[in-house]
Amino acid sequence: MVQMKTFDKRLYITCVVAAFVVIAFSNFDLFVSSLFYEKGVGFVGKNSDFCKFFHKDWMAVIYGLPALCVGFWLGGKINKQSVCAVRDRTLAFVITSGLVIPGLIINGIFKEFWGRARPRDIIDFGGDALFTSPLVISEQCGNNCSFPSGHVAAAAWCLAIALILPKPLRKLGIALVFIMAGVVAYTRIAMGAHFLSDTLFSFIIVIPLVFYMWRKFGLDKN
Repeated sequence: MVQMKTFDKRLYITCVVAAFVVIAFSNFDLFVSSLFYEKGVGFVGKNSDFCKFFHKDWMAVIYGLPALCVGFWLGGKINKQSVCAVRDRTLAFVITSGLVIPGLIINGIFKEFWGRARPRDIIDFGGDALFTSPLVISEQCGNNCSFPSGHVAAAAWCLAIALILPKPLRKLGIALVFIMAGVVAYTRIAMGAHFLSDTLFSFIIVIPLVFYMWRKFGLDKN
């Protein structure tokens, strides 16, 4: 059985430790972002086709996953036999976790009320806002702010999809989710849209919540 306490525990702990190291040495956030910034040009990732792909096109694929699950569920209802193991409880888990975790908690609460300015908007990188620590609520941004990363949260939420895969494919699916989320994090930092800590905290918040809801829906017994 795939459990948070046994699978990917070391990777998760690494993210937690890294996030708090970044907080302890706040200039490290600025240092990482500076690696992608050129004075007079801006953040190099903003014109990168690779970054643009993960900003829009790939995210459209992620947002389409719940719709795909609905399609499988409807197919199962019509054929009176589950398609790709998408049953009522499975679909409820996918939809609920997607709406609650990246939808409500990350985008609806944190990003709207935390007030952390994005790297491209702070004075250090040509903007007019002040740099603030990730755990400090500020007024440097009005809405859709930097902390935490919504794109990384959406990518990390794909863990919910990996967890409903057949057991032989589950660990591979989880590994691919972490790789994908890491790539998305890289592109968001390169575009000046997020600090390193924004992406790390997306992992820290989303991953345990997905596992928690997976267990609450009773799917860990499958």
